[in-house]
Amino acid sequence: MRRVAKWLEVALDKQIVRAIRHKARQLGLPVPPDFPGIKRLNQEKSHAYQTAASEIAAAMLMPARIYFEAVNLYRRFGLITGLSKASTAFAARRLRLGIKRE
Repeated sequence: MRRVAKWLEVALDKQIVRAIRHKARQLGLPVPPDFPGIKRLNQEKSHAYQTAASEIAAAMLMPARIYFEAVNLYRRFGLITGLSKASTAFAARRLRLGIKRE
């Protein structure tokens, strides 16, 4: 899985799009454009969301953007608690200091 993870894309649905936009705002990253819905999603907007998911994952020290989707699902169902605020604060601090993931 780790070998192919960097090429996999985040499945874009309303909840994931909302989470990407919210987390991008929290971290001070560029917020992707409005989501037109899955039926009218074009390649340009899909790329913007995949790029945002990659930047968020890197800021949060996740190995690939697909892990953002998994973490979001766990949070949605209450399986992760407290991690959101701590990881967001840590990622925002790293971005302010210009620290890149290695």
